[in-house]
Amino acid sequence: MKDPPHMVKFDGLSENVVPIAKMSQTIECTMKSDMIRKVECEQCCVLPNFSMTDYGSQGKTRPYNPVDLQHSNNHQS
Repeated sequence: MKDPPHMVKFDGLSENVVPIAKMSQTIECTMKSDMIRKVECEQCCVLPNFSMTDYGSQGKTRPYNPVDLQHSNNHQS
């Protein structure tokens, strides 16, 4: 992490280095021919700045706050 509000330390890792675990899920898909295929999905569950509102972001000392404005309906989206 870069400039966190508090120092984080995990045994065996440097300061402010946080491990991100991989999650795996297997789904069974039935094809049109009734054949069943198993599909495995692996991803890291990371939600940066999850549910930060425009009011909550005011006064925060973040040098960069990336946002996706593609589906914004108004100035408060």
